[in-house]
Amino acid sequence: MTMISDQPRAFGQLIAEGASRTARIFRPDLLLSSLTQSTPKELVLVPQDLRTTDALLAQEYYNGVYSFAEQRVDTGGKNPFRLEIEGIDTSINWQNQLHSFRWLRHLSASQNAISNSHAQSLLRDWIAEWGKPRTSIAWQPEIAAQRLLSWLYHSVVIVDQVDIGLYKKFLKSIGVHIGYLNNNLATTTDGLPKLQVRLALAYAALCVRMNRKLQSTSARKPHEALGKILSQQIFADGGHVSRCPSVLPEIMVDLLPLRQAYERLGIAPPNELLSAIDRMMPAIRYYRHRDGNFARFNGVSYSRQDLISTVLRYDDAMGEPTQEATQSGYQRLTGGPTTVIIDVGKPPKGENSNKAHAGCLSFEMSSLRTCFITNCGAPELGNDKLIAASRSTAAHSTAVIHNTSSCRFHQGGIFKHFLGGRVLAGPSRVSCERKVLNGYTQIIARHDGYLRQFGVWHERIIQLSDDGNLLFGRDRFFANGGKSPKHMTRDDCAIRFHLHPSVSANIVDNSGAIVIAASENQNWKFSCDGGNIALEESIFFANPGGSAATSQIVINLNLAELNEVNWRFEQTIGTRFQ
Repeated sequence: MTMISDQPRAFGQLIAEGASRTARIFRPDLLLSSLTQSTPKELVLVPQDLRTTDALLAQEYYNGVYSFAEQRVDTGGKNPFRLEIEGIDTSINWQNQLHSFRWLRHLSASQNAISNSHAQSLLRDWIAEWGKPRTSIAWQPEIAAQRLLSWLYHSVVIVDQVDIGLYKKFLKSIGVHIGYLNNNLATTTDGLPKLQVRLALAYAALCVRMNRKLQSTSARKPHEALGKILSQQIFADGGHVSRCPSVLPEIMVDLLPLRQAYERLGIAPPNELLSAIDRMMPAIRYYRHRDGNFARFNGVSYSRQDLISTVLRYDDAMGEPTQEATQSGYQRLTGGPTTVIIDVGKPPKGENSNKAHAGCLSFEMSSLRTCFITNCGAPELGNDKLIAASRSTAAHSTAVIHNTSSCRFHQGGIFKHFLGGRVLAGPSRVSCERKVLNGYTQIIARHDGYLRQFGVWHERIIQLSDDGNLLFGRDRFFANGGKSPKHMTRDDCAIRFHLHPSVSANIVDNSGAIVIAASENQNWKFSCDGGNIALEESIFFANPGGSAATSQIVINLNLAELNEVNWRFEQTIGTRFQ
């Protein structure tokens, strides 16, 4: 629940949100679109869907079995869009995926008349049950946008030898979707959902022919609007305003075919679209470890390797990514076989913070194809309690004071519909300095996320040797003016280093050090010069099969007595550079 001290912040954000939505609702171009929207005349282009397909799933769908969001539902041959009426229990995530129609690509991949006929039957069922917009999961703007995109990507299976009645209903429903998305931009969540809506409208403007008058008066508007939102949401360093790395391939997999669609029609794409692609491609490489997984920051769950690989096939440069992402708030260190990625940014603002984590100054470290130090990541699916735990500072490899997160989130109450899980308060002053010194590279960063509550700054120094065999760190805690935090009176700080489930750890007898071992014959030894070291249980949320048990190294400090601690990870044996 929201803390009492954060209620003024919640009211302030609620007022700002209301004003923003009101201003958007009364935009004249949206009112115009609601008056001029009509049924399309015909489809003129079928864009390419780059998402991977599995033709075998078409047979499962034909048998009435639908597996979405880790839930397998056997409809027994019943209409899947009537399951609520039939009393069959399905999760919200399952329903989202069903209504998005993204599964249509698997029917398209089977390339046979049976699958085409089944796709047409499912479309007919959906239009009959859900064709009129109303308040429901099916008509959330981002779900409607995904559905429209899927229909345009795979319109061939829908129109192949289809009867004229369904074809007309299909075109009419496309028109309904275009009008609905235009008229509901004001209530669409900012960030990825709003970008998906703009993408769907830009695709529709290319793939669908309206009447001549409407086509000539509004042909460029969707493309100009898409260019504008890309400029707003994609930073100069290629990151997204949500600061979530895994959002990037989700966006790119729709941007790349759109660029191709412009070329096929001989239309110049918006410069902002081309620029966004050029910036995002190296950013995708920036956030990956050598095992191919994204660093687990700000909502990253397990990495969709198929999606990432598909997108990166369009990367012509294939160069080493830059080491700094200053607009996005990340730093990357590389040395020999070792990669370190550090969060040195403020939390995103407003609706873009709905899935953000309280992980300022946390880091991940990998060597060769093994991740050693990680954040716990986000669960792909989970209840509110599990999601809240994954967003906490304690679920990140950084320092936690009084077991309290450096960000405060809105987690419930009467404003949940408007504020969701957004950040109400968090680090507002975050500084970072990068130094390249003799034999190593150093990052010095600090944040004020604990200043308001506990009067303490957290400063972290991380440096990686050029050969990648030594990672040194220093955590320091101080009051304003650099003074020692003498007001802290008990064991009130825990510095956490979460270990990836693929490695094991053991405390070395007598020395107090901890040895971390991996299957690639790599051993890393952890030691520190102060505090009490413990090896404790942890949980890794970003696991494809559900949460996995793991361990964490914890340094416990009494800040009134010891406000600075040095620690180090040193690779000891079995190093292989490749």
